[in-house]
Amino acid sequence: MKQELRRQMRLLVARVEPRELHECGVAAAELLAATPEFTAARTIMLFLSMAGEIDTAPLGEICWQRGVRVAAPRVLWDELRLVPVLMPSLADVRPGAGGIPEPAGDQEIPLPEINLVVVPGLAFDARGARLGRGRGFYDRFLAQPELRGVSAGMALEEQLVAHVPSSPHDVRVQMLVTHRCIRRFPPEPAT
Repeated sequence: MKQELRRQMRLLVARVEPRELHECGVAAAELLAATPEFTAARTIMLFLSMAGEIDTAPLGEICWQRGVRVAAPRVLWDELRLVPVLMPSLADVRPGAGGIPEPAGDQEIPLPEINLVVVPGLAFDARGARLGRGRGFYDRFLAQPELRGVSAGMALEEQLVAHVPSSPHDVRVQMLVTHRCIRRFPPEPAT
């Protein structure tokens, strides 16, 4: 079921022009920058957009203009984990393994210092469930107890679906920002 939804969502976003992904990124960044979560943040970790993803560069620009420290993930493939690395500007990006953009520097940011984590997803639902690319990097990252920052998905409004199938290891986001609105999700009930 997840694989079929991934296929459908990849087809959907592949039809979106890069110009529209940028414009939607600008609108989503402005909405997120107006939230109390953003206003209170000193350090924000944001994903670096790949082809077919909403553009996060406008959010980075807002952060730097407002003096908010920006971290971006570096993928450690051999350890199957993400490491937040300081990114002083968009000029500090290089292509990483698998063509995934990553910060060029090496200064890791401690997890407790991250106040807001902006995560990608192929699809989200009204419970905050997120469908990633299938390797679990963000689920493992968000599940770390040292990370106390708010998790916010960032996507096109069209990536909101009725239901995202979830597994026990999947971690829901607390917010979803699209180019149209902000959604907040209640915490998962304790089991």
